[in-house]
Amino acid sequence: MKIIFVLLVVISSIFSLTQSIEHVTEKSGKYFVVWKPIEVVAGDTLIVPMGSEVLFSSLSGITLSGGTLLAPGTRSSPIFFTSVQDTNNSASAFDWIGLDVQVGAFAKLAFSCIAYSSSGITAAESSSVTLDSCIFTANGQWSLSLNGVVSQVEDKKLFSYYPPVVNNTAPNIEPISSNISKVKSNKFKKVLIGCSVAAAAASVFFFVKSNNIADDYDSYVPGNPDFDNSSTEARQSYFDNQRSSYNVNFVLGLSCLSFSIIDGVYIAYTHFGD
Repeated sequence: MKIIFVLLVVISSIFSLTQSIEHVTEKSGKYFVVWKPIEVVAGDTLIVPMGSEVLFSSLSGITLSGGTLLAPGTRSSPIFFTSVQDTNNSASAFDWIGLDVQVGAFAKLAFSCIAYSSSGITAAESSSVTLDSCIFTANGQWSLSLNGVVSQVEDKKLFSYYPPVVNNTAPNIEPISSNISKVKSNKFKKVLIGCSVAAAAASVFFFVKSNNIADDYDSYVPGNPDFDNSSTEARQSYFDNQRSSYNVNFVLGLSCLSFSIIDGVYIAYTHFGD
């Protein structure tokens, strides 16, 4: 069982994490307050719900070191990324770091405002950011920098940016709301894959154990010291316990194998069905 537990821990650790901004901030009334830098690592996704107001303290910000940031604001429920000082009208440029989108990471923002940061949004790759009707206000060094080039973004004006066309093929830019659904769907599929792998490993464990029990059972014969030194009642008890243990482990192995097969068929069906 220790082998199965370790396997489950390893499997669960390799799957991506999708979480809301509220899980990495401190809730204060209607605000999400960030007191220390947030890092979204490769494979993970951070979602900022529409209508959120995220306040950053000094030297805090969001770094996407391979992960994804989704901020699906709407015209009626925009999202704000601003300084904690913005609540008392004393905010100024350089109050917080900004959003750093590193190589391999991605950020999608819609109807979002980035204000009073040191460097707004900084992306290592021009293809890693999608902005739909966003506003930049009073950011220090720049509002938007893509691949080392600072974009001329006018303060307090709606601004949109979509990744450039590569190899004459338009990038697949989907609405952020549908992207969130896809993230959740992919997460569910990865959980199913993990369950299938774990069940397959468990079935091997139980089958091996039942086979070892059968070998022990067959070797418990005259000439075996344990057999020769036991009473008739002890021998019968041994046989009964071994048969019972064999049946339990064999049934568990068969059940785990069946679950793994059914789960695998379902995953294949949904994958090719998509």
